Amino acid sequence: MISEDSSSLAADIVAAYVSYNKITPEQVVDLLRAVRAELDSPSAAGGAPMAAARADTGSQPAVPVEQSIQPHALVCLECGTAVKLLRSHLRHRHNLWPHEYCERWGLGEDYPFVAHDLSSRRRSVALDTGLGKSDHPRHTERRARADGAA
Repeated sequence: MISEDSSSLAADIVAAYVSYNKITPEQVVDLLRAVRAELDSPSAAGGAPMAAARADTGSQPAVPVEQSIQPHALVCLECGTAVKLLRSHLRHRHNLWPHEYCERWGLGEDYPFVAHDLSSRRRSVALDTGLGKSDHPRHTERRARADGAA
């Protein structure tokens, strides 16, 4: 029997495929059946269904943890992809939350999820535009109203 997870995953895969490829309705049904069968069949690698193969136990990181933090990018320990925003990569590509990722790889709470260069650039832009300064016109108006009301 096909699990609800594999049915949902099969539907997502087929929907993504159909959004970029023109196929007939009959072909959609055939494609859905084929994808569902593939998801529930034993994989060639270990003889376990795909859902069981996804359960990762004791795997090694794609790169050493020390090398995963670079100024221009962070390297994902799951797949080795260099990204600037690791948090969104983990959610979209691996369906992991940051705390799950940190637990999985034994990372500390101070592990960065945004590349240092991008973070510095964002900080510079924020400071240049006056974000966070207390002398911003809106803040001075509020302060003047608050002082007058007291």
